[in-house]
Amino acid sequence: MYTGSGFRNAGVSRYTRAITERLLAGEGMEFVLYVNDSVGELPFPVPAGTRLRRARLPTSRTPVRVLWEQTALPWWALRDRLDVTHSFLNVGPLAAPGAQVLTIHDLSYIVEPRAHPWRRRVYLNAMSRLAARRARVILADSKATRDDIVRHFGTDPAKIWVVYAATDQSMRPLDPDAVAAFREQKGLPEEFILYLGTLEPRKNVDVLARAFGRLRRSGYDGGLVLAGGPGWGYGAIERAVADEGLDDAVHFAGFVPGEEQALWYNSAQVFVYPSAYEGFGLPVLEAMACGTPVVTSNASSLPEVAGDAGVLTTPGDGAELADALKGLVGSAERRADLRELGLAQAKKFSWDVAAERCRDAYLLAAGHA
Repeated sequence: MYTGSGFRNAGVSRYTRAITERLLAGEGMEFVLYVNDSVGELPFPVPAGTRLRRARLPTSRTPVRVLWEQTALPWWALRDRLDVTHSFLNVGPLAAPGAQVLTIHDLSYIVEPRAHPWRRRVYLNAMSRLAARRARVILADSKATRDDIVRHFGTDPAKIWVVYAATDQSMRPLDPDAVAAFREQKGLPEEFILYLGTLEPRKNVDVLARAFGRLRRSGYDGGLVLAGGPGWGYGAIERAVADEGLDDAVHFAGFVPGEEQALWYNSAQVFVYPSAYEGFGLPVLEAMACGTPVVTSNASSLPEVAGDAGVLTTPGDGAELADALKGLVGSAERRADLRELGLAQAKKFSWDVAAERCRDAYLLAAGHA
């Protein structure tokens, strides 16, 4: 769980925080939390009886974390007499005693290898396979991720449970005056298209920039806001913006703190998320919960999240993406329809349900179900 400002404090960290907070608020189970050296004060209350273990090594650094996870953590789990160890990010401590529950968010390092440097691909490919074999229950973010695990790892689908993410209460339609004041404070145009997420190749943000160039040439005079921390391969996005001559029309907002995200969604005319591959795609759900019309991809888990409330396009097809955006920014009626559909779709997802599924998985893994 990462709590700093940067691309690591994105969907996976928010998932981990939301689930953990609700698990700790329940009754009938005792928990031990293992956190890395970068985590200061936890963003949720830790009840009496919950043990908190802080790593003494700088595990916020990936090589150190990998070593600690496979060597120190099994010893800690033995000392703490854990019945079940739950690992939230694709890989678990292979030598830890007792049963293991593993969350696999996606297999992007296999399905979309351009999303990762080669060392990360090699590590995740090997270790996730072993961890999936070792785990008694695997929690997948979507049916699409479940199917990927079965296809690429040969895992028995019976031990894979789909546990959807959700949004918190801050993601909702906000007072128009507050939104207008925020837009003015940030120097945002009255009309703009928003992307919010890590800026990296598999998100197709470079394709979005080129599609936006088409849209501008067709007469749209609004802006494009790219919000999020730069990830691996960020340079391709900057090149696309420069090639299209969009320096004055594209605003790089940088990492957006969680407390501001709903304001960004509410301020936008349209939210666009053209990713080639997602284990879930939390920003799509957050935008819909805020009442913002969504354009996203027809690939991987994104149709599960968007349902019939979003406009789906082929990832990588800039012309199709430009046409979809043009159809929305040019029709207030269509945007209003999608707003209502999106609000209804977002209500189908619940963190409380997700946490309850985790508790059931622990009971099954421990042999109590």
